Amino acid sequence: MRGIIRSAIGVAFVSVDSVGLVALPAVVTVIAVGAAAVAAQETTVVVADGPPIWGSSPALVEEARIGTLMGEAEYAFGRVGGLVVAGDGTIWVSDIQLGAVRRYTADGVFIDQIGRKGEGPGEFETPVNMRVLPDASVVVWDYGLIRVTRFDASGAYVDSFTPPTHMIAWDIEELEVDPRGDLFLMGSNLPERTPEGPFRLRPFWIRMRSDGEVLDSVRLLPSSLDGTVDPIRTFTVLSPLGYLVTARNDEYAVELHVDPERTVRIERPWTPVRYQRAERVEKQRREETFSARNGRPVREIPREKPPFSFLHVDSEGRVWVLMHAPGYEEEESPGEQERREGACEFFAATEAECNANIEWWREPVAYEVIEPEGRLLGRVELPSRQTELMHARERRLWVVETGELGEEYVVRYRIEPGG
Repeated sequence: MRGIIRSAIGVAFVSVDSVGLVALPAVVTVIAVGAAAVAAQETTVVVADGPPIWGSSPALVEEARIGTLMGEAEYAFGRVGGLVVAGDGTIWVSDIQLGAVRRYTADGVFIDQIGRKGEGPGEFETPVNMRVLPDASVVVWDYGLIRVTRFDASGAYVDSFTPPTHMIAWDIEELEVDPRGDLFLMGSNLPERTPEGPFRLRPFWIRMRSDGEVLDSVRLLPSSLDGTVDPIRTFTVLSPLGYLVTARNDEYAVELHVDPERTVRIERPWTPVRYQRAERVEKQRREETFSARNGRPVREIPREKPPFSFLHVDSEGRVWVLMHAPGYEEEESPGEQERREGACEFFAATEAECNANIEWWREPVAYEVIEPEGRLLGRVELPSRQTELMHARERRLWVVETGELGEEYVVRYRIEPGG
């Protein structure tokens, strides 16, 4: 998966002493959302049950759109890998198919192209995720070359390095930058056998300076999954503000491991969403197919959905929680069919497995946005199911939308409070 929304790898928090991020035994104090700064103590619980700051029904207003199906080449995307927004509003978009990075003004006007397919300095094989450093330079993670390349704010090549491990495990989203400008890249050791399945990867963060010097590592364990379809799982996200955010979606609670002496636990009331009968039947069929393929025990799909399926932390430390919602039935588009069949070919899936991956039941893409202090900003619903959140700042968000024929667009929306 690509971009910032995909930074929530399902891994369990184990130990991060090397970067000073440790969850200590809890001494719990409950405070109201609107209270003053959280007191420094081992764990503070914040109940996010206040009225949403953006109102009950905030709207998205489109401000800029980049992309075309039949137009000028510099506005046509093959496959967007990553997106960042510089401090001046310039939009950097990496294109996996093109093997290059393009820059656009805040209003979507093409500026230039950075790099091309190749292995030389400033060239790319598979440019995916990007991050902006505190000095305004931009780093690009190239999964194909296993290389990090840095450009200055004008797009000029600065330097590049190969991380000192050949065992980088995560192909797109797992690059992060903390406020000091240190880079975090996800790696893993060799897979090991487990009772739950044939193999398990042991992922960890590698912390490096922007020139590639390794500082230390942050060891993680894979998520303890319960099920394959709509699973119960543990999420660990590295916040751009420099701390870990963890959650397990069998409850609606998120923990911010702010420093060695303080963890903020944000709890939010929620109303369980029930599967419709036909929806649950489809989920069970897919569970049986893919659990068998992955060597996992088959779980019986419960009658109620987990509260959320994903979470992401934006550049301001706000937590975007992808909520489960009532399902609706809809056929896949030609673009979705093409991508599904391409994935089937890549993973060597059988025809039965490929057909089992057809999703007839969908959910709206709706996030609840919560500030680090625990205040609820509101619930934001993206315009279609084929929309992926890439970046968020203040009351604006940048997304990648996929058209009916599989073409992609980069769109900027403004959040307008309402209701």
